[in-house]
Formats: sequence, C-alpha cells, structure tokens
Amino acid sequence: MTTRVYLIRHAQAEGNIRRRFQGHTDAAVTPAGEKQLEYLKQRCAEFHFDAAYSSPLTRAKKTALAAIGDRDLELRIEPRLIEMNIGELEDVPYAELTVRFAEDFRLWTNEPHRFAAPGGETMKQVYDRTYAAITDIVRGNEGKNVLVVSHGCAMRAMLCALKEIDFEKLGSIPWCDNTAIYIIDFDEELKPTFVLDGDVSHLPDELATFRRQSWWRESAAPTRLLGVDYGDARTGLALSDESKTLASPAGAIKESDPEKLIDKISAFAHENNCAQIIMGLPLNMNGTRGPRAEKAAAFAFELEMRSGISVYFWDERLTTVGAAAYMNATDFKGKKRKDNIDAASACLILQGYLDYIRER
Repeated sequence: MTTRVYLIRHAQAEGNIRRRFQGHTDAAVTPAGEKQLEYLKQRCAEFHFDAAYSSPLTRAKKTALAAIGDRDLELRIEPRLIEMNIGELEDVPYAELTVRFAEDFRLWTNEPHRFAAPGGETMKQVYDRTYAAITDIVRGNEGKNVLVVSHGCAMRAMLCALKEIDFEKLGSIPWCDNTAIYIIDFDEELKPTFVLDGDVSHLPDELATFRRQSWWRESAAPTRLLGVDYGDARTGLALSDESKTLASPAGAIKESDPEKLIDKISAFAHENNCAQIIMGLPLNMNGTRGPRAEKAAAFAFELEMRSGISVYFWDERLTTVGAAAYMNATDFKGKKRKDNIDAASACLILQGYLDYIRER
C-alpha cells in the first residue's frame, strides 16, 4: 500500500529577501510570498490530501493553509518539522557572518554536515529529527495522501536521509525554492520513490525567489568575486580570478551619490560575472561598530537588494594602511596614487577573504 507525501517548502518570508540568518525567528511572509501562495493554492487544487502537517512557525502554517485551500481539513502542528535552531546566529545578517562568525559560516557553506550552531542545534540533530518526523507521519497515515510543510535547511537534511545520501555529502543536496513541491511515494517498508523533485513550475519568473538572487548558485559555479572598498567620494574595486585564488585591483568609481554608486557597482559586477560581493566593514579598532560601519551596512543591504548579488563583509581594519604601504612599494605617486589606493584597499579586502576560504 502506497503512502504519498506532498512535501512543500514555505512561501517567501522576510529572512529570504532581507538575507538574515533565520531559524526559529517567526518571520512574516512577504507580499511576494503572499502572491506565491495564490499560485500554490491553484496548483494544489489538483491534489488530494487526507491529512496535513506543518512546522509551528507562521510562514509554514500560512503555506500549509494555502495548500489546503477550501478543503475541510485540520492542520496538525508537528514541532519536529521546525527550522534549525541556530542559537547565537539567529537573525544575524548574512553579510556579517564572515566577520562575526567566520568559522561557523565557513562550515555552513562548505561543510554543512559539520555545522553546529553555537547555542543551538547541530546539523546531525536536524537530520535525525526531521527524518523521524517524516517517517512517523507516514506510519500514522498508511495508504493516504499527506501534505507536509517545512523549511529550507530542515528539508535539505530530511531529503538527504530520504534519498539515502551519506550525511557527509549533505552539501550535494540542492536548496529548494520557496513553495517548491516534492511528491514522494512510500511503500510499506518506508522506501521512498520521488515522483516530483523540488518543482516550482507553478510560479512565474518574477515570483520565484531563486531566479532573482545569486546566493544559492555561488558554490556551484567557478565565477569571480568582487571586492569593494566603500567610500564617500571614491569606492575601490577588485576582482578575483575564476578559481577564487588571486585578487587584482580593478579601479575605482568616483561617485558620491549612493543611488548612482549602487547602479555602477551592480553593472560592473554583472559585466564581470561576479557571484559574490565582498565588502570591507570599517570596524573600530576594538571591534565595535561605529557610524561608518553602520553606514556601510546600510549601503551593503541596498546593494544586495538591487543587484541580486549576495554581499558579505570582511573586516577591513588596517587595509588602508596596508594599501598605502603597497603604494609606497610600487612607487605610485600623485594623482595616480589617489586613483589606485582605493583599488588596492579593495584588493586587500578581497584577498584576505580568498585566503581565508582557501586555507580552511
């Protein structure tokens, strides 16, 4: 007897577009997410559900209710479907993770099976509880069609188990988009067969979160990184090679209007096939954030939203001093020195980031 599970990721929530690291934060569904739910409701009208389960977080419950639509069906809350508890990383902007939690972020990005949130869960705990949740749901609904709504990281761990992929290869499981649908048939021995795998064909291009953002593709493509040394009058740029090993100065943009500067940086990044932007964060020497750092953070947020390219911070303390030393060593003088020192600062920011991710 076959039990069919319709596994769906929640609609777009604030954390998905604001690029904040969110686990148990009960973020609201965005206006775009509400539109996604309208399309999801239409798509799910063709399915039959005998039971429905959801994570306790609002973004998941709203998604489940949209999928249920006009059916007279009780929504059951399953706590084990909740997103990962990320402890001290909760609601931290992604851009700041490389500064405040560099090693944790490296593991999250490159070795997710080893990731353990400080003050929160380990990835193995998420893997174990989500797999236990889905198997218990299947056992309790033998021969039925069941709707299950959860979250990106939780579903990635669950799918790793269901697809019988070694936990150490968790990073090979692709992220699914908001309202992505999986249809999984389970036989009497709980062996799963995937009928549909992360489908979002119900969403038009303008509503698919991933089609408008770059972050989820970054680890898969050998594309360049852009280093940015943000300044009030001049902003330095640097580019990595495609192997993400060596940074090179790429000039400076003379622009004091933030809106125009964002447009120019965005255009440069897209022209040079950049997957990420690494921007210097001007912390105080004691590591605290002052007005300059807050201004840079606000600029980075707008740059990321308008360019569609992920922006990460790198601690730029002493980079200007290092750039000046570089200028002295290479004998740049006068106007040429002014034109190149910002690019050299950007190069040092980017090279520091490249060295870090390569040596870990």
